[in-house]
Amino acid sequence: MQHISHHTSLSATPTAHAQTTVSGTELCPLKNDLFLNPFNKDSAHHRPIGTGARYADDNHPAVRDWVTKGSRFNINVATGPFGLLMTEAPPNGPIIRVNVEPGGSGSGLPADVRFPVGGVDPNYPQRRDGNIAIFDRVTNRFQHIRHYQWNNGRPTGLQYRIYDPRTLGHPTRMGERIGTSASGVASPFGILRGVEVSTPGMPIRHALQMAIPGRGDRIMLSREIILPAATLDNFCNPRNSRNNPSYCTGNIPYGSLWALPPNVNLDAMGLSEPGKRLAEAIRDYGVYVVDDGNGPALRADQNFTPALRNQLVSDTEKFYPLMRMVLNSAWQPGGGPAGGGTPIAPNCAFDAPDDGSAPTTTQVPDSVAGGGAQAGTGTTQPGAGVPGVVVGSPSAPPVVCHLIGPNSTPPRGYGAPYNIFSGRSMLIEGRCRQEATEVIVGDRQRSTYVFGMSYYWNGTEWVEVSLAGDQPQGAWFVGRATGSFPRLANRMWYVAYTCHNTDNGWRCGCINQACRESRWQVQGFMTNFPDIPQPAPSAGGGIATGGVSDTVAGGGQSGGGTAYTGGSGTAECPLKNDLFLNPFNKDSAHHRPIGTGAVYAGESHPVTQVWKKVSRIWINNPSPHGTAFAVAENNHPTVTLTHRSCPRWNHNPSGSGFPLSLRLPPNFPPNFSGEDCWDNAGAILDRSSGTIREFYELNPNSRTASLVRSYDVRGTGHATQLGQRVGMTATGMSTIVGAVRGHELEAIGQPIRHAYHLAIPATTVQASNTGLPQLLSRNIQWPATTADTSSRNIANNNGPIPYGALLAIPPVSKGGPDLSTLGLSEPGLRMAEAMRDYGVYVIDNASGVVLRSTDVLGGNIGTQARADMRTIAPYLRLVTNSVTGATAAVVPGDTLRYNGGSIGTPTWPAGGGQPIAPNCAFDAP
Repeated sequence: MQHISHHTSLSATPTAHAQTTVSGTELCPLKNDLFLNPFNKDSAHHRPIGTGARYADDNHPAVRDWVTKGSRFNINVATGPFGLLMTEAPPNGPIIRVNVEPGGSGSGLPADVRFPVGGVDPNYPQRRDGNIAIFDRVTNRFQHIRHYQWNNGRPTGLQYRIYDPRTLGHPTRMGERIGTSASGVASPFGILRGVEVSTPGMPIRHALQMAIPGRGDRIMLSREIILPAATLDNFCNPRNSRNNPSYCTGNIPYGSLWALPPNVNLDAMGLSEPGKRLAEAIRDYGVYVVDDGNGPALRADQNFTPALRNQLVSDTEKFYPLMRMVLNSAWQPGGGPAGGGTPIAPNCAFDAPDDGSAPTTTQVPDSVAGGGAQAGTGTTQPGAGVPGVVVGSPSAPPVVCHLIGPNSTPPRGYGAPYNIFSGRSMLIEGRCRQEATEVIVGDRQRSTYVFGMSYYWNGTEWVEVSLAGDQPQGAWFVGRATGSFPRLANRMWYVAYTCHNTDNGWRCGCINQACRESRWQVQGFMTNFPDIPQPAPSAGGGIATGGVSDTVAGGGQSGGGTAYTGGSGTAECPLKNDLFLNPFNKDSAHHRPIGTGAVYAGESHPVTQVWKKVSRIWINNPSPHGTAFAVAENNHPTVTLTHRSCPRWNHNPSGSGFPLSLRLPPNFPPNFSGEDCWDNAGAILDRSSGTIREFYELNPNSRTASLVRSYDVRGTGHATQLGQRVGMTATGMSTIVGAVRGHELEAIGQPIRHAYHLAIPATTVQASNTGLPQLLSRNIQWPATTADTSSRNIANNNGPIPYGALLAIPPVSKGGPDLSTLGLSEPGLRMAEAMRDYGVYVIDNASGVVLRSTDVLGGNIGTQARADMRTIAPYLRLVTNSVTGATAAVVPGDTLRYNGGSIGTPTWPAGGGQPIAPNCAFDAP
């Protein structure tokens, strides 16, 4: 068993079902597949909402909790601990004993469990709930293991349950427990399935499940229970020794059903295609509260690309505030639709009546989950074909018939069918018989991985070809895989997809050795070809790299040429064209990469000497010391902000810029403490104008703020002349320049293509509070143009680090660490790579060494990232030639004034030479 990356391999990759053709009726496309569509017609999982449903009004306490303590759904995909990895064990799958984890009580364990061939991902997901559900194709039962660990082939867990997919999947009376969730429902109940979401046009025909906070500062859960829930968390159970009276003091019951009322106009929301189908499912079937979590979160399986997951999270921001609790939703045996009346959607359970109104169709899904490849829509019936050349006879041995060799150039838009890195060995070969073409994909090397799905062109469309091999690894095969398809003579184009590990990184579907793009690799068979079909079997004209990055090329592997996923843009710059996710232009320090000419401060340098006292870097959530950032949507309420004076800082005593009318996103800033005048920074983007309004001491309750500044999201985010100011930071820079973005950390495998920023101690008070020396000096260099008022005091700002200084992790070639050896988490490794490639700018002062985040970094991602900052901090070094000619400094005194010097001229890239990473601004070449 070979482990490829930190987060995926083996069956943690999308399962075979994510690539199979869709069966069933158009009304209920997955109806007869118990793996993808479990539980019977009487289950709340399949119960549609009825026309008699009553929805809570805006003044209901549960609704107030909902809209004031949440703003969107997170989607817990099963590449992390809080989703549900769902896979299948074939009849020949091995039976393996699962033992109790060390120190565990072992509910249901030990147990003999049928596993997929090769096991299930050895690193998924290292406890922290870690739920997997294996569907045994012999018994047709789900085998659920919580706290799963592979443990080198000797798997362990904390709890084990078996679920029959023909049952309800949830309790029928209070106190009953079926699964391990707080509510007692089975683990597959209400899980969002990737095959549903990623298949365009496929309706999602079941309810969903969610977790909401029962602890912390945003408590939403109450201690009330409504069927289909039958139990609650131990920390909320008065009869349990773990009960805490301060928990579960919200107003939302376990088991309550939340849905979009039918009068909500989904067409007007600007949702993506999968986002709209998700919203329709929430309208038609709703979402059940089943457990406690850090924030409102839908639980999902593993078959999601980061780009798809990010798109859905973004879409939920648009409809989350409009969801309401269904007041009469309590489940009853045979009780019909939720709320009574006429169901507004079908019951699509395997045993539900079929009205026969839709013909059975067989389609190739537009999105082939897992390989990143996409097939065109249409039936898989072969076309008429063209009578072909007879090659041998059925009994004759096959003959070599592929035509693109190691010295040939593949057609435009396709990758090479040979290894362009090592000897040009063939990766796709063909053997032709009279009735079929046999393909061999791969070169038998353990450094080569072959994706298990491929396609041939039948003259009309791309038709799916499943591959088989001796060494399966989830959706992949190690070394080599084979397949066959009907021989149609003159129209024989074929595409497959391979990844090759070279130069400490995965190269996938390469066109050339730079491997800046990943494509289907093409091979042709026989002669007299028509023009190569354009595009390839992908709606986007090439391979969509999400699944490949997740499975092989991602995992934080160092080395260029890796195929990454994300929003719009190229694989190299996945978020390039989204100005909210990727603000500021190519001339901004935010996007400036470091160059090969960069010089790093040595061990004797004053900055290095003082930096050795820094043992960790903090990451602040948005409130109060981070910097919240949100988009103002058309459905957000328009409010008027007025000025509030804050004597602590005495900013903007004139109240300039107020009153100000704008759309205010709900729950902005997130986790607002309610305290006035305490560093509550935030920024709101108006997409229609491209204007960012940045606030200081924003209080959404009183609708007041002390400062407001406006600037263009297409600008640099910082000024260019001494004394000028764009944003709220001490340096005059926008708080968004270099901020930590939650969407980037959560997108597994996606490179972080910008600099970060730091706040460090400058005052005697900050130094005494943290045990650190004063780190900030009075000097100012580009991109800083101003300093904090604290620098007027002669007792402050006596450190060696200028405002605007650039620190970075040196590359290995210049004495830096091999990041892959530091034991960082997957998101932590990508953050470290960004600090190596783009660096970290000093933009403000703080009590400690601090990165600011635009999002609430909760759950495992936030915990990992913060822990990794202890490992990363010691390796940062000052880039001494980031700018040239800087002489500006604060002159101590009663007013903030400068010596008239220069902030210097930036080097491009930082330090000169060749950039070691791309400039990924929207307007970069």
